[in-house]
Amino acid sequence: ISSFYPAVCYGGPIFSTLNLSKSLVSLGVDLKIITTDVNCTEKLDVVKNKFIKVEGLWVKFFGLTLSYKYAFSFMQLLFFWRDIKKTDVQYINNIFTFGVPIGLIYSKIFNKPNILAPRGVLGEWAMSNGSKHKKLWLRIFIKPFANSIFWHATSEQEKQEILSHFPNARVVIIPNGVNVDEFKKSNILTKKEYLIKYINKDVENIDKIIVSMG
Repeated sequence: ISSFYPAVCYGGPIFSTLNLSKSLVSLGVDLKIITTDVNCTEKLDVVKNKFIKVEGLWVKFFGLTLSYKYAFSFMQLLFFWRDIKKTDVQYINNIFTFGVPIGLIYSKIFNKPNILAPRGVLGEWAMSNGSKHKKLWLRIFIKPFANSIFWHATSEQEKQEILSHFPNARVVIIPNGVNVDEFKKSNILTKKEYLIKYINKDVENIDKIIVSMG
């Protein structure tokens, strides 16, 4: 993955991949996470090029060399193969970063299977915004490895987005999980308590409260 917790500037995918990783470890998976220190237009203040513990997970942050957008790391290019050679399965997140083709090439050399999670970047809006060379990227860096890839979609919509680019793709839908333990206890608030808690206002004569969740 090109960026990982605590690179929270990227929003949702940072937390979904963090929680997915924690869940895999809780099931007994020996998980090692390879990433870069990119955090939007900054770099994380973390130890580089060696495995360290982050939120109970083993993570290696390669130092960014150039291109915050594509997360290119020269150290990753040189030494990523050592980690792939030791692994049984490579799970790749995102598509349009340099770590993806690097990982696919090395896994081809060492005959390792790949799971690829696009994390929404193959959607119509995502493909039409940003770089104009995304389709060329797919053709050069992803299509040659298509036969060795199992795709992880988080919804039926994402599955269809994958199939629109790779009609013969092997796709499995596994939605993002919910930690139900966090919702076993709930405090029922009055409307007054709710408004004070979330907007810090005591508003009288409120009939209905509308909540928008994203």
